[in-house]
Formats: sequence, structure tokens, C-alpha cells
Amino acid sequence: MDSQHSRQQASRCMELAEATRSARLKNLLIAEAEAWNSLAEDQDWLEQRIVERRSREALAIFPTIRAMLAARSNPPPSRRER
Repeated sequence: MDSQHSRQQASRCMELAEATRSARLKNLLIAEAEAWNSLAEDQDWLEQRIVERRSREALAIFPTIRAMLAARSNPPPSRRER
């Protein structure tokens, strides 16, 4: 289950809440939609942390890539400086 699925569930809960006549059921469905949206936000946060961790691990495994990226962050010297 991913964040997109959780957002779809939240949307469905809101659709049902809008269609119901019962105030009690409406409140329950809205609360459930909020819970699904909160779960989606948490899933997004976790997925972002995974991507960041994998990036750090890749740089640790491949020191040549790290060195190349560091070299690119500094502009090359001008011809006069060489």
C-alpha cells in the first residue's frame, strides 16, 4: 500500500460522507478520511527518507561518484588561473 492508495481511500470516504444523510455517519467518514490522509503523509515522509538513505549509501559504496560530484560542485579554474 502506498500514499496514492491512502489518498484514494480518503477521497472515497469523503464521497460517502457527502452522500449520507446521517450526521453521525458523516462525522465518522470524515474522521476516517482524515486518518487516511494522515497515513498518506506519513508514507510520503517515509518514502522520502528511504530515497535519501539510498543516495547516501550509494555515495558511500562508490567513492568515485562522490569525488566526481564534489569536483563538479566547484567551478573549473579559468584559463588564466591554470
